Amino acid sequence: MIFGAVVPWVLISLILYLSVGAWLVLMLIRNLKKDYQEIRILNRWQAVGCAAYLNFVVYALFNPNAYPVMNARGFVTFMVAINAAVLFAMGLATLTSHERLKVWWRKQAIQQATLFSEDGPSWPWLALSAIVVYALLVWGLFAWGHVFEFEASPLAYGAIQLFVVLVFVTRDILFLQWCKLTRLRAPLLKGILFLGLYYTAAGVVAIVCAIHSEKASLTAGNLLTPAGIFDDQAYQYLFPGSLFVGLGLQFVAILVILAMINGRLKRPALVPAMAGD
Repeated sequence: MIFGAVVPWVLISLILYLSVGAWLVLMLIRNLKKDYQEIRILNRWQAVGCAAYLNFVVYALFNPNAYPVMNARGFVTFMVAINAAVLFAMGLATLTSHERLKVWWRKQAIQQATLFSEDGPSWPWLALSAIVVYALLVWGLFAWGHVFEFEASPLAYGAIQLFVVLVFVTRDILFLQWCKLTRLRAPLLKGILFLGLYYTAAGVVAIVCAIHSEKASLTAGNLLTPAGIFDDQAYQYLFPGSLFVGLGLQFVAILVILAMINGRLKRPALVPAMAGD
């Protein structure tokens, strides 16, 4: 089924194999002869295009018959949940090495580089990808208008959901970028493990708070994670206040991480000592 129309499975299989294969070939060609520290799966524009491609495939292959009770709001929530993973993967694919980011920082200081430079930080590209994803969300609701009744409220609901997801993903990707600027061994792997530990601890806190009351547990979850935006009890865009308090805390965390990254980039490069020194 492609947009609700029956298509021969051989044809759609060939299209999917060729298109996905083309992305994999592109990733291999870009990185076959590069050192490990210089590997970047996709450049910035290719990453944005890949995020758009993944969304298009999901919209095309979505089968409303498999979810007969899903409404427009449920469809929007489903797509936002998928794009949380897509945006995080895109952020991982566009992380910049220490050397390239330091060169960009020096050029940016003398106004020879912009935030959307190829070697700059990845968070502006995450924001651009989120805009593209939201535009595709609007298009997806139009494309499935014969199944879901098109209304403005799911779009407003989806915009807030996607914004919250973007803030949390940006915080996590900036943390991983900071890890790459440290002297940690395998900084990316350890950064991901630290993030896993953080979300595990947040889950434990929410469970402990649930002993006292369900409201306390939901509040803890909203302050520490984006889980509150997927709460089916929220009506349209009337989310609980604790969710927006948590959003403010993430903005503070983003500013702190940006300051830490800036501090790392300001440090002078280490020059190896000469034999006679």
